[in-house]
Amino acid sequence: MKCWTNEIPSLVVNEKVQNDARGGVFQLISTVRNEWIATDASLRYTGNVVADAQIMVASAIHDGAIPPGDQILQTAVNTIEPEIVSWAADSSTSLVPQFRCNGDSMHHVIKGSIMIRVEDTEGFHIKDNTIGSALVVSGPAAGT
Repeated sequence: MKCWTNEIPSLVVNEKVQNDARGGVFQLISTVRNEWIATDASLRYTGNVVADAQIMVASAIHDGAIPPGDQILQTAVNTIEPEIVSWAADSSTSLVPQFRCNGDSMHHVIKGSIMIRVEDTEGFHIKDNTIGSALVVSGPAAGT
């Protein structure tokens, strides 16, 4: 059995992890490819499909086009700061990032690999199971 966890270093601005309105991390680093994404080598915003959508929604929330904390749209979890939206809008501006590690794409704390996971079942029994070998292929944490 092979197990893999994708750690996402989370951008921190004003002491807050930058999450979009649905809770997804505003991701600037691919730990799989060990490279910047949505920025160039000088840390100027270049965007990608996901980052562009996150910036557009955060901008609409900050501009009042989408009500902040709207119960129906559930926008209260957006923490993408106005300065990140401004940075993304100005291709001449470089970012000096700070990151918080040990989280996944929604900044849940990584707890390790789970070999067997069963949810939402009724009358299900696990009996006499043995996992003979497990290989964790995640690699070291980004903070190390």
